[in-house]
Amino acid sequence: MGEWKILNIISIGIIIFILLESLNVLTLYFNPGSQMGNGLGVFNAWEKSKADPEMHQFVSYLVN
Repeated sequence: MGEWKILNIISIGIIIFILLESLNVLTLYFNPGSQMGNGLGVFNAWEKSKADPEMHQFVSYLVN
């Protein structure tokens, strides 16, 4: 009986994760300029990295 309880908790966690990520995709689809669902929108180091070509190459590697 304990195995089913753990499986149900994991299933609920996966469903919540999928729901949150789906909402994130919908937010960015309908409002592309939004910073709410956009990690790059609040990633200030992106603009700062452009001053140093090596650092920008490294940051773009990490992001992509």
